[in-house]
Parts: sequence; C-alpha cells; structure tokens
Amino acid sequence: MVVAENYRKDPLFIKVSELRDVIEVCYLPDNQGVLKRHRFYSRAFSELAEKYNPQFVIQHNHVYPINMYLYYWSKKKNTQIITIQMGREAMNWDADFSARKAFAISRIRNKYPILPVWLASIIRNIREEISFLLDYFLLPFIFLRKIFHPALKVYSGKVFKQNSENYHDYYLMYKTREKERTEKEMGQSEKIMLIQHPVEIIGQECNNFLYPTDIEEDRITILPSYGFVDLLIIQKKDKQDDIKKQIFQIWSEVINIFHNKLPKWEIDIKLHQNSKGDFIWNNILKEIKKNCNNVVILKESEKAEKWILKSKIVVSDVSTVLWWTSFFKTKLAISLDLFGYMGGDDMKDYDDVVYITNIRQLKKMDLLMELNRHTQKLENKLRDKNDLIDILTRI
Repeated sequence: MVVAENYRKDPLFIKVSELRDVIEVCYLPDNQGVLKRHRFYSRAFSELAEKYNPQFVIQHNHVYPINMYLYYWSKKKNTQIITIQMGREAMNWDADFSARKAFAISRIRNKYPILPVWLASIIRNIREEISFLLDYFLLPFIFLRKIFHPALKVYSGKVFKQNSENYHDYYLMYKTREKERTEKEMGQSEKIMLIQHPVEIIGQECNNFLYPTDIEEDRITILPSYGFVDLLIIQKKDKQDDIKKQIFQIWSEVINIFHNKLPKWEIDIKLHQNSKGDFIWNNILKEIKKNCNNVVILKESEKAEKWILKSKIVVSDVSTVLWWTSFFKTKLAISLDLFGYMGGDDMKDYDDVVYITNIRQLKKMDLLMELNRHTQKLENKLRDKNDLIDILTRI
C-alpha cells in the first residue's frame, strides 16, 4: 500500500494496515520540499517494483506526478496499471475547477486580507504555473531523464486529450452517466469499464470493520461542499455580506423544514475539512445555530463517512458525499440547488440522488416515502456491471 504520510497516525488506516494481506506500507512524505519529494517518488517506486514485480497496480488517479512515477517504474515490469474511480466525476468541469480556484484565492486572502481579489488570483496562477513546470517537466527530467504529459492540468482543469491514453491501462468507473461524461471530455472509451461499487458488494462488511459501534439511526446529516461560496463572492464582488445572509437563511429554512417533517430525528451539520478556519463559513454556521436550536454542529475534522453511515438521509449541494451515499440501499441522498452556485445543478443527472431546485419542492416531499422508493430502486436495478475481481481475472 502506498499512502500519504498523514495516514501513519490515522486509527482507521492503522486497522487496515494490520490486516494479514497487507505486506508493506510505503508512506509518501508530505513535509519535505518538492525536490526531496520527487527524489523519494523515483527511488521508492523503483525499489517497490523491483522487490515485488507486481502484476497489477491499482491507483486512485493517473494525472498527478506520483501516479506518473509509479507508472514509469511499474511498466518496466510489464505491470497492468488500473485507475479506479475514488469520488464523484464532475459533470460541469468549468464550474468544478472555478470553485477550486475561488477557494484557493480565498485561502490566500484569509492569510493576507489586504490583497484584492485580482492580485490574489495572479499570485495563485503564478504559484500553480511554477508548480506545474516543476512537477511535470523539470524534476521528472532530473530524476528520469524524461518529462510527463498529463491528460489533465490539475490546477485549471485544462484537458490534453492527446495525452489521455497515457499512464494507465484501464479506468474503472461506477455510473453510466459519469462514464459517458468522461469519454466525451477525455476520450479513451476503450479503456473505461463499469464495475460495481465496493459499497454495493462488501460495504456492510468493510464498514462494520471500520466503524463497529456506529449504527444507522433516525438522523439527517448536512454536509455542505467547499469552494462554491467563495466563487459566488468573487462573481458578485462587493456583496459578501448579502451572500452570507442568503446562504445562512436558506440553510436555516431547510433545517427547519426537515425538523418539522421529522421532529424526532437528529439533524447534524458538518463543514468540509478544507473549510476549517474559513471566516465566511464560520459566520454562516453561527447564524444557522442562532436560527436553528435543533441542529448539532459537528467538528470539521470528523470523518464524513462515519456520519453518513449513522444517517438515513444525507443532504448537500454538490458533493462526493451524495455520490457515495447513493450506493447505499437504506439511505437517501438529497442535492439542494438553491444557492445560485455556478455548477449547482451538477447532481441533476444522477437518477439515484434527489435533486431539489426550490424550497416548495422540498416542503411537499414525503421524505420517508422517498427513502423507501430509493431502497426499492436499488434492489430492483439490473446489474450489467462486473466487480473488481472479475476485471482482474479477465485482464
């Protein structure tokens, strides 16, 4: 297993690493300079390939420098490189990357409030261009005598379709709509295969192992995404206070609707871990708490998966948490396109996520009936997909 250094102290990962099938864990340094990181990638992956001569490498992505070093050394052993989808595939790439950019600009301005948006944007662009040159051109050339050609510029979302055949042999995905979107954006249709999500096959067994004391309850968990509020503020310039007011008023109304419909259920709200210390969202949460004394505010550091497992209904705007929730038979995922976000409609094409565009629609909804309908839909769904083991056996 190859993982980031911060997994070393993660209690859940420690449980996984102690399973008898785990032979070795390689921790990637995250507190060293870029030169030392690249040196580590090249040496460590060369040693792993030589030591184990792997038949397969299964990776979470194929466009980052780490993946490309892994590909380079593994291919010297004729290894099959498989990318497996780890989260929601954005339907609107422009909106998704615009939100990421807005969040990065907001982080810079949180640190240096005096900076105007335009200057923070320039600083961000310069930083990321330098990072791109170092990560994909200069340092790979130093350590491998070659340069990398990613299919996607991870900082901006720019696609290099001519490079989309590189750095993996197969790409395994879970939903037909996402597969179609990826084929349109990236090409490589002959490499993309649909499989069943692990949650659908052995999810209960694995989640009971990781979270043995957490059982599903009459609970609604709200998990707003990050970046979209920052993007809205940048788009509307000087109306930050109005936007904050709009956001907390909508969430407050939503929470009160849920409480009125299911008064005995607990309602929790947790920000994305990247929103920790975010001045705007902290103010929004304070106002929500004032207006909704029936909501529990969870720490950003809490794992979203834990609270999804404890809940029957999961609510967000546009987020991977809804995508993950949709694979569970006994849970209902609700996407709220109520805030005026660019890309706020990104979940509308998911037939296993309830997509809401106005408050009246939410008020009319019978939540328990919708939950039961979702359960029956998944149970009756015809499976025309393989699982991971089927794919590995055939290759």
